[in-house]
Amino acid sequence: MAAFKAAVARASEPDFPKLPNASRENMTQVYGLFKQSRGDCNKPKPGMMDPVGRAKWDAWYGLMGMSQAEAMAAYVTIIAKIDPQGFGQAHGPAEQAAAEQDPPPPAAAASAAAKQSPAVGQGNASAASTPVENATTPPASGGSGG
Repeated sequence: MAAFKAAVARASEPDFPKLPNASRENMTQVYGLFKQSRGDCNKPKPGMMDPVGRAKWDAWYGLMGMSQAEAMAAYVTIIAKIDPQGFGQAHGPAEQAAAEQDPPPPAAAASAAAKQSPAVGQGNASAASTPVENATTPPASGGSGG
């Protein structure tokens, strides 16, 4: 969990989207994995006039069924891939392997079992405040718009 929090903090830094490996595809994966770390997609698909919203939704919806723990681990991995010299050196595969060997606390196992059954109110109320929300938003075009 500490590596995930550190990855979220790194992805929230202003220079992160400007890194050479921060392609649109990678940043969309970052968004989807972050959202999946909070739970399965429970939002309607955005309309055709919102291509950025649709790309984000597709990235999140495509991970449906992935556990929150798996999403967190994959999130840390992709952040390390995007920033190998900074975050990757501090939180690379060796640290992840050590973290995965630690048994989950009993509360986590009970929580995972509870998440398998549908629960009322299991949504993402803070969707607008996610730290990587703007990471996949394309820059505004400088051309003349209609």
